[in-house]
Amino acid sequence: MESAKSDGRIISGQLFTAFDEETKGTRPSERYYGILTSKGEVKTEYSCVSNATEPSQAWLEELYPDCESDLDWMVKNFDNPYLQEKFANRDMDGSLCSFQQYLYDRWATCPPVARIPGDFVPVESHVVYAKKAAQTKCWSQRLADKYSDRGAISKPNVSHLTDRKAPSSHSTRKGGSVVSSEVTPLPDRFAAKEPTPIAHKVPRTLQIYWINLDSSNDRRAAMENMFAKLGETKPPTLTLQVTRVPAVTTYDVKAMQANGTLAVEAMLIDACSEACPEHHARGELLYTELACSLSHLRAIELAVSQGNPPLALIMEDDVEIYPEFGTDLEKLLEQAPAGWSALQMSTVNTKAILQLASSATVFQPRETHFYGTGSYIIAQSAMERLRDRYATRHFARKPWLPGAGSLQAEGILFGALVEGTVYTSTHFYFNVMEFPTTVHVMSNSSEWYAVSSVAWQTNFMQRHRGRLLPTNPAFGTPERLLKSSFLAMTTLVCRNNTGFDGESRSIAASIRALTPYNFTWAVYVIIADASEDGNCPGLESFLELRRPNVRMFYRVSPGRFSKWVYYTEDVEQFANYDYLMVFDADMGLSTFPWAEYFRRYEDYASKWGFAPVTGSVRNRSPFYPLKADWWTRCNRNRIRFIETDLVEQWFAMLSGNFATWYLRRVVDTGIIMEQRTLGVDWGVDSTWCGAAAEWANREAGCLLIPIDMYHGDTRSLHQDIVFHQNGEHLTNLWWERLPAWMRVSQVWLGSFFQDHMLGCSPCGLEERYHMPIDLRSIVPVVPTNLPDNISHHNVQALDSASGSAYTTQLDRKGIVEDRIVDSGKCLPVQPVSEP
Repeated sequence: MESAKSDGRIISGQLFTAFDEETKGTRPSERYYGILTSKGEVKTEYSCVSNATEPSQAWLEELYPDCESDLDWMVKNFDNPYLQEKFANRDMDGSLCSFQQYLYDRWATCPPVARIPGDFVPVESHVVYAKKAAQTKCWSQRLADKYSDRGAISKPNVSHLTDRKAPSSHSTRKGGSVVSSEVTPLPDRFAAKEPTPIAHKVPRTLQIYWINLDSSNDRRAAMENMFAKLGETKPPTLTLQVTRVPAVTTYDVKAMQANGTLAVEAMLIDACSEACPEHHARGELLYTELACSLSHLRAIELAVSQGNPPLALIMEDDVEIYPEFGTDLEKLLEQAPAGWSALQMSTVNTKAILQLASSATVFQPRETHFYGTGSYIIAQSAMERLRDRYATRHFARKPWLPGAGSLQAEGILFGALVEGTVYTSTHFYFNVMEFPTTVHVMSNSSEWYAVSSVAWQTNFMQRHRGRLLPTNPAFGTPERLLKSSFLAMTTLVCRNNTGFDGESRSIAASIRALTPYNFTWAVYVIIADASEDGNCPGLESFLELRRPNVRMFYRVSPGRFSKWVYYTEDVEQFANYDYLMVFDADMGLSTFPWAEYFRRYEDYASKWGFAPVTGSVRNRSPFYPLKADWWTRCNRNRIRFIETDLVEQWFAMLSGNFATWYLRRVVDTGIIMEQRTLGVDWGVDSTWCGAAAEWANREAGCLLIPIDMYHGDTRSLHQDIVFHQNGEHLTNLWWERLPAWMRVSQVWLGSFFQDHMLGCSPCGLEERYHMPIDLRSIVPVVPTNLPDNISHHNVQALDSASGSAYTTQLDRKGIVEDRIVDSGKCLPVQPVSEP
């Protein structure tokens, strides 16, 4: 869909097409996705492009009838043999909805924001709003009429997922033959031991105060049922005294206003007619927001009046407590920092959740973007401080923050305590119940609605429930690095240029740097001329290549080659090592901080289990989250590791047992022979995360540790149009033969993580590092901001912004409905400035 006239610029509009993204942005047609008009002409910068969102389709056809959308093009060209191959095993049946589902998946999800000229996306905090008619629609009457020959139109599938967890397959050698068996994955010999049950020397009574509106009967029933079950699982030495606190209502707030017992430096309003941050910027605050804060103060004052306990747990009525909390409570309090005033036990910000999950400590100082007052333990002195501070019920704005956002619950509660004494738990003992919000109320006439990633957060915290394990020292060299055995494999193309010299020196430096550890090296030297087999001038000067633990293999390949053809000559050997490392010759292994890398790896393994595939980030990559500078912005700099659905093959560390199982399976499909014929190595890294999840019987198979590994990028292999055509064909073969594994990395293989619009999105971005397939159509993607109508290079503004995104359109009947999709929390929407 690109004309020869294209010069590689982004030439139009606000939306990209989604067809040629699988080449990972390595040539202009795949980087910028230029589109043709229906007459075969290149669209201009004043023209348009579209994906399958119904609003943008309608806008496209009305204002630019000469333009052709992705959907139109797919319908018209479905019988094209190239597309038939590309659509194989991707749930394409020729119906309109299957076309839209394909585009839906390639874009990670159809965002609630219709990215068309004129829409503005304001930014604030992490509460996200969208205009109601900007939702993607697959079932509109307009499209049904237009494509009536395509059969009935139905809503896109929410999930393609079946139960894809399967027992692992390992192999052993007996008498020289390979015996395969379906068994549980081999245990990790470095795994932390299960914690010894804590002996409760002194019985403890924990007072719990939970806030609930009298009208919220469903929430009350859920909470009472949860506390009943918790009482059955708690340790015998722990007594729970549970008290329901009737929440303050908006009628109570208005009565206090009327009788002069309440003073607040804001104009109180009943509901948001615009996106709520717009109201906060004007100094307006919802009655429900203030009622939320007053409810917390009521609970705290009740605790003080009922015996003034040394500490209390304050909760909202949409929060679940896991049984582990009662078991670990004593140890948790023992490890709390000295002088703490409040321990925030849950947050509703995705970046914060990822940061906390990767922490090496039990508690972290609370940061401004750790939003949420759903559950927290508060000390006696802090309760008395808040009681005295707000005894007159006078609530003043923070003078250094504009608007009324600082008058939400977190500013009133945590912001009034002694600075540096509020901490957040890095272990998830609490989770969110999915109820509609009772705090951020939209008026019936508003064209906005709230969206959130609560479904993803609930899934993540369920899978990463709190566990207090013995902690490893944060210094020294990790035992796993010292005692594991490694097989490191790379290829070196023999040639007479500076690139060859640089790669040779890099390999030699890596061998020297990793001498203290148990590494075996396999270097495949690729020679173009068969007459020179076994001889590569220049290598004789590197003494490191003559060491006993270094194996040199010479292979002849006059043209392009796939390294996996050579790596899989003996897949059974990998099981003899703890780890297989594959790396490009120009990767800077010698300067990489291996001790810190393995400390983070060990922290993950001790908390959440063994990751079969692990990778790092580098100075350059077509995928933004695999670039080192991605992790320096938008409150990402303290995320020490994350689960992911793609680890690139320029550097990866695989479990030895998994490597044998996985690569044997790949060889059996005939893919390696296809790679030999085509001379392309694509697809291995697109499938090993899905394979690792299956092998380890876990939801996420890959781990990304965002430490920068230098990449020289010497480009030893020339990549031209034939190379990319072969790569696209090979990708289709992977989809044909191993579709389940390919589907896991589908978000990464699409346009999404190469989109210049990616910045500090508050919803839908961080969640897609690893997102279960059944959540991909549920959690919306909300851009932080929109670029201008000429190009997508307005990235600086995106990366300096953070928080909520808002957009709009009417529904297809022109009627605005009141829809709220939120976590039901006291969600803050105050302005923040992220680095």
